[in-house]
Amino acid sequence: MLSLVRRVILARPPLPSIPSCPSVYLSCRYVSKETKYAPRRQTRTSDRGERPRQQRTPPPRSKPPQRVSAMDQAYFPPFLDKTLPETHRPAPEVLQSRDKTQEMKRVTVLLRQSSTTLEAAERAVSAAREKGIINIQIYSAYIHLLGSHRLFDDVQKAYNRMRHTDGIQPDAKLHSIMAALYLKDGRLAAAESMLGDMKKAGHKPEKKLYAAFIDAYGRSQKLYEMKNIINEMKVNNVALDVGVYNSIINAYAGSTFIEKARSLVEEMRSNNVAPDVITYSTLIHHISKAGDLKGALELMQTMKNEGLKPDAYTYTHLIQAFLRYEGPEYALRIFSSMKEEGAAPTLVTYTQLAHGLVRAERPYQATQIVRSMHDDLTVMPSLDTYNDVLSDMCDSNAPPKFLEDVITLMRTPRPAREGIANPYPDASGDLEEYVQGQELVFPDVQSYSFLIRSYVGMSMPVEAMEALARMRRDGLTPNLFCYQPVVDALCRANRASDAMLLIESAAGSGVPLDARIGRPVLEALVQAGYRARATLLLSTLKRAGVEMHQDVVNRVLGK
Repeated sequence: MLSLVRRVILARPPLPSIPSCPSVYLSCRYVSKETKYAPRRQTRTSDRGERPRQQRTPPPRSKPPQRVSAMDQAYFPPFLDKTLPETHRPAPEVLQSRDKTQEMKRVTVLLRQSSTTLEAAERAVSAAREKGIINIQIYSAYIHLLGSHRLFDDVQKAYNRMRHTDGIQPDAKLHSIMAALYLKDGRLAAAESMLGDMKKAGHKPEKKLYAAFIDAYGRSQKLYEMKNIINEMKVNNVALDVGVYNSIINAYAGSTFIEKARSLVEEMRSNNVAPDVITYSTLIHHISKAGDLKGALELMQTMKNEGLKPDAYTYTHLIQAFLRYEGPEYALRIFSSMKEEGAAPTLVTYTQLAHGLVRAERPYQATQIVRSMHDDLTVMPSLDTYNDVLSDMCDSNAPPKFLEDVITLMRTPRPAREGIANPYPDASGDLEEYVQGQELVFPDVQSYSFLIRSYVGMSMPVEAMEALARMRRDGLTPNLFCYQPVVDALCRANRASDAMLLIESAAGSGVPLDARIGRPVLEALVQAGYRARATLLLSTLKRAGVEMHQDVVNRVLGK
């Protein structure tokens, strides 16, 4: 009887979640929610030595299909549509709406990419309009792209088409974009009108837009309108950050309200807004520009005491002020302290200091500054940078030797940067390119014209002719402004024959000539008694298309 009961108990199927006996409990282990209990062979045997039994795992419970609500159908993943029964799939109109939404997002993302060209943007907007999926997000991205290319007329056309043709009203973001673009284009009245429309629509301007208006009013010296914007920010509980304060300080200091600008620094501290480098740099710029060099230096010391490091722009403002009021000696001291503090000079720093030294009749020190600029790989001087220095040297009657030094620097390769070998270790040959991102700046016709004028100003016509010959060897064709001073110098030196040969050479090279270059040579030849040469030169000028005055022709022909 007892064995029969035991057989009945053992034959009973186990419960799905509770083990039927201790032996079965020991033979099961919990794995996960999906597998519930994983079977394992029993290691214990029964009292009668029965064969171990395999524990059966209950079948998994099948979940009923979940119904998709109408609200979730528009956002249901498309790859799950095929797994749903026919009755639970999204309706066709829902699928079409979802495709339109995805297409809108794709067009918007395309327009927001900086690498998108204007042609691709126009095609995308036209396609969206044809498909009927054009919306405010697409227009906002398209108008922002046009504004980044400074196509303000196209921006206005797109905005008008959006409102009047497509019937789309601008939102707060587009209002802000349009107002900022108007300010960028200098159209204050249009920006104010856009701000008014924005307020009428119930949209509150952001801090960024307020800051743009404050900066625009400050640059236009419209302090009353700027105060209204500041009061409006305070009414709307928009906090003034350091950028907004810097714009206000720049506006007041630029309008000669220096004390008001200084008081704003104390207001910043009281509002728990810490002044930054731009704050002090702006104040130093305007204070030093007004001639208060002592106050500018004291402000720089205050800046250092607060743990702020003056940047290159701060030092550049001081160098400009000292060059204007105190002379180059103090400016050079500021430049030396700038290097000691670890502030890297910019291209403006080098050029302003070089120009100031040239005007102070210190061409040697100016050449040294140009050499430092040439060796500094953190700046990229252009051809105009060197030509401006050459022009100042020529106008200040600097010795031609210093102009020659600058031109030699232009032809000299710049030092190779770390890790990059210099492919042109010497300056000989045709140097066309330099290391990665660096191009050699070669002297052009204008560079040599300054050198020629310098030689002529020093009454050195032979050296001026050599400079012309060097231009030809460098593959440059001298123009009329290169020949004119040399011809005048030769005529003043009673070398009219050389001047005539120079004009014939210019005519043979295809240089367009005029009466200004021929008249002094003809008069010098007639005065020296070389009437035959003057007649020959007159024929050369006539073949070149130069019509001389009748008085000069009669003088040459002896009439």
